Amino acid sequence: MAPKLKINLMRVREHGMVAEIKEDVVHVTGLTNCMYGQLVKLGADGQGIIVGFDPDYVLVLLVHQRSPIKPGDKAVTLIEEFKIPVGRTFLGRRLNALARPIDGAPPVREETFYPLFNQAPAVLERIPLTEVLATGIKIVDMLKPVGKGQRMLIVGDRVTGKTAVGLNAILSQRDQNVICIYCAIGKSEAAINKVIEVFHENEAWEYSLMVAATASGPMGQQYLAPY
Repeated sequence: MAPKLKINLMRVREHGMVAEIKEDVVHVTGLTNCMYGQLVKLGADGQGIIVGFDPDYVLVLLVHQRSPIKPGDKAVTLIEEFKIPVGRTFLGRRLNALARPIDGAPPVREETFYPLFNQAPAVLERIPLTEVLATGIKIVDMLKPVGKGQRMLIVGDRVTGKTAVGLNAILSQRDQNVICIYCAIGKSEAAINKVIEVFHENEAWEYSLMVAATASGPMGQQYLAPY
């Protein structure tokens, strides 16, 4: 049996320069072969994603930085899609919008990578809904049952129990072969800590994970969190 050859794929990089910074949006020049949603490295340790184009520059939304980014810093991008790590190994963990642990525990070893802005399948290619997702709220399950894979929106004013409805639906999925993702966008640390306590008390971490983009974090991560 012939030995397997290891082939290193060529990775093409494109270099630009930070021209201007307006709040969390960075204007970058010199990127001529970039695409929407592409990851850009800014300065020493900053990261951003491309969210718009102008005849003279590219608009990059800042998603991570440890040191200040200033005009004249280098901008480097790979000519490939922005992918994030995924896998069942992330169950029980609290992550930021870039799938990096923020719970103080060791890093997670991913199973594979998925494009962040993945294309949804066409309507005719989707599997019909045949199973019911019990929310644990009797009035909802009786009058408006939810199908597995169905999108449902909880609408209401502030402090009317929307979070409680979502949490109750998550807690009802124990031993139901359902993976739950709690996505917190723009919430305070105190509000997120209350949800964490509920997860601990009800042992929901076995089949759940949390993606958190807090109000004090970068605007770019709040934009990415739902994806």
